[in-house]
Amino acid sequence: QGNFKRGGWINYFTMNEEDILQAKCWQWSWNYVPETRYHIWHVPNGKSRRLIEAVQLKAMGVLAGVHDIHFFWQGRYYILELKVGSNILSDKQERYKEAMTSHGAIFYEVRDFETYKKIILKIVYGDQSSNTSI
Repeated sequence: QGNFKRGGWINYFTMNEEDILQAKCWQWSWNYVPETRYHIWHVPNGKSRRLIEAVQLKAMGVLAGVHDIHFFWQGRYYILELKVGSNILSDKQERYKEAMTSHGAIFYEVRDFETYKKIILKIVYGDQSSNTSI
């Protein structure tokens, strides 16, 4: 079983909860807020890989701790980290958050789909202040 979205069938049975949430969030952005296309993207880090691939990606600049979803909108850079259940930011994710927010990025921790939708809709259609409480 899966859902047909941009990019084909997604088999949710082989994905963990955070991956499912991320796929759902990104696909919603692409399909229902089309003006955000090419402004929202995912950085594929943190997955287990073969050693040679991991070494190559590290040499090319892949960093541990980089947040899940990046959104550049009207001159502002938003970073969103998706967490489910009792998962918390890792030390590397905390360091990445601090490095980015100290230079103006706006950070959100997202724990469910409805919160993600509210954040994106607020950024695109509503108040663009740096207040990250939704």
